[in-house]
Amino acid sequence: PADAPAGAETWWTVRAVTAEATAWAPRGHVVAWGQVPVTGRVAPSPAAGARPAVREGRLSLGPASFDARTGALRAVGGVAVSGLRLDVWRAPTDNDNGAPWQPDARYGLLWRELGLHRMRHRLDGVEVGDEALTVRTRVAPAAADIGLLTAYRWTSDGDRVQLTVSVTPEGDWRLPLPRLGIRFALAAAQEVTWFGGG
Repeated sequence: PADAPAGAETWWTVRAVTAEATAWAPRGHVVAWGQVPVTGRVAPSPAAGARPAVREGRLSLGPASFDARTGALRAVGGVAVSGLRLDVWRAPTDNDNGAPWQPDARYGLLWRELGLHRMRHRLDGVEVGDEALTVRTRVAPAAADIGLLTAYRWTSDGDRVQLTVSVTPEGDWRLPLPRLGIRFALAAAQEVTWFGGG
């Protein structure tokens, strides 16, 4: 393979494909694939410098626009964004759900029983600082005494925006989470490019 460009994060994607059509797949069907990092990842870290500014119910920070009351992200670089929030759910696999004859605990059933598939999000506060916007929420299953205290901290250097998410468990968590990530939606008319694993 070609050498990686100097200073660039580079991945090799290797695919095994059918060379000819078969009874079960056309020519070029991907049988398996994998990704290997060639160079180390250098995390972008925009130096904080841009200050949040509030105008007409909108809060701006660098290229990002937020709802001033709720701290909800509305757009980045002119691309409409909605529903950005902590997400702990994923579809359970057969192994997660198990079978009735298996004696050990199956997390898929316990996750649903706890209500992780229908988490509630409560806004606890929006803090506009000199160099950051911090939105604090509590994410929890309905009618449960456990939760996840979540802080979304936004900073910007004026051209880029960075989000740091901190999650602190509250209560007695006896199960591992199905996943821990951020979910959001982009406007359907926008075209975006993804670079990274997966």
